[in-house]
Amino acid sequence: MTHSPDPETPMPRFNRLLITGAAGNLGTVLRQGLAPLATTLRLTDRAGMGEAAAHEEIMPAELSDFDAIMEVVKDCDAHAAPDRPGRHGRGGGA
Repeated sequence: MTHSPDPETPMPRFNRLLITGAAGNLGTVLRQGLAPLATTLRLTDRAGMGEAAAHEEIMPAELSDFDAIMEVVKDCDAHAAPDRPGRHGRGGGA
């Protein structure tokens, strides 16, 4: 399905944008904030993500499952992932 942004919103830049960690607090915010940038948002997480909006695809997956992730990323133009403080040695430290 095609997401139809309001007339003041720019046309989508991506056909399908993947959001990993979509069930988390930041992932939930990204679902709303990035919607105008893509015709379709593909959402993945190992936790429940609720109901999909008309412009969303939900694909539950565990990031450690290579075959599942290869299916999740198929046909995606871009990827967005919320970063947690302290991951990869960045942020959150005192």
